[in-house]
This record gives sequence, structure tokens and C-alpha cells, in this order.
Amino acid sequence: MDPQPEKQPRLILIPMGRTEWDEHGRLAGAADLPLSEAGAQQVDQLAEQLAGQKLELICVSGNQTAKQTAAILSDKLGVAVKTVKGLEELDVGLWEGLTSDQLKQRYPRVYKQWVEQPASVRPPQGEHVQEAAERLLAAVVQISTKSKVETIGVVLGRLAMAAVRCRLADESLDNLWQKVENSETWYSLSGPAELSDADNGE
Repeated sequence: MDPQPEKQPRLILIPMGRTEWDEHGRLAGAADLPLSEAGAQQVDQLAEQLAGQKLELICVSGNQTAKQTAAILSDKLGVAVKTVKGLEELDVGLWEGLTSDQLKQRYPRVYKQWVEQPASVRPPQGEHVQEAAERLLAAVVQISTKSKVETIGVVLGRLAMAAVRCRLADESLDNLWQKVENSETWYSLSGPAELSDADNGE
């Protein structure tokens, strides 16, 4: 008799808390920034929402914002934290720290493309959106296939989380900004190939 396939863990995508750059409309990308006071409060609220989700492990990149987010969740929920390579936020290169108005002024053509067709853009000296999405998806799939626990939280930046949601839902990355607009809450996945927007923290 054929062996039964191993059950994949349930994954919960969790947004990183906000930083002062987020609050001032600056594009953070992979910048190593501390949580703002409001960002820490935001993560406290996420912890309350996630209290009944039976998290057993939180996976996170080495980024300071992500690690501080995971540390608050770990303290509130009593869950171990594991650093996983590949979960880093999209690297926006020379755009790091700039506002939308500054981007429009300095990079008008590429910025227009970034807004309308993000899947085709590589910020100057940064990471191509498509490449970032593939890196992130590979990390999420690895977490799902190699972890032995049943429910895992994955802490991601806003762009990274939107890209993962697009890829797991088999949607175009040109829908990135639509997903970013809804990136303040958490999303539950039944496995690396199934995304349920209905089962979220809204």
C-alpha cells in the first residue's frame, strides 16, 4: 500500500510592524529599522488576534524590523522563533528611504512602470520584483515541507507579503499594490499551494 503523504503545516503570514519610515511614507525595502512605538502597538494587537491560532513556531528573516516583530509575538504567545534565509523584504536599492513624490521626481518613467506594472520592474541597484517573488515563494515552500509542527507563523514585510500572496493565489504580480493595501492583517494558508483570504485577521 502506498504511504500516505505527510500533512503540510498550516502557515500564517504575519506583517512586520511599522517603522517611522512607514509612518512618513518612505519606502523602506530591506532597510534595517526598529519598530516605531505605533508599530510595536500594532504587533501587540496582532498577537491578541493570533492568540487562538495555536502557533508553534515563528519564522523570520534577519532584518531588525522583522526580528522585533517576531520577538513581541514570541513573548506574548510563548512561541519559538527561527531565522530563515530568503524571507527578506524586497530590496529597493537606490529608492530606499524615498517618498512617492521623490520617486516621481527622480525616476518618473520607472516609477510609473512600478505603479502600473510592478512585475516588470527592478528598482535601480535593487531586486527585480519577479526574482524577489520566486525567492520568497521558495523560502515559504521550504518552511512548509521541512517543518514538523502543525502551525507556523511567517513574518514578512509589506511588499514581500503581497508578492507571496500573489504567487500562492496564482495571480499576476501586477496585482502587488492591491495586496499591499490589505497587508496590515494576517493571512492563513492551508499549505504552500492554497491561500484563503477568508481566513484572516480582518
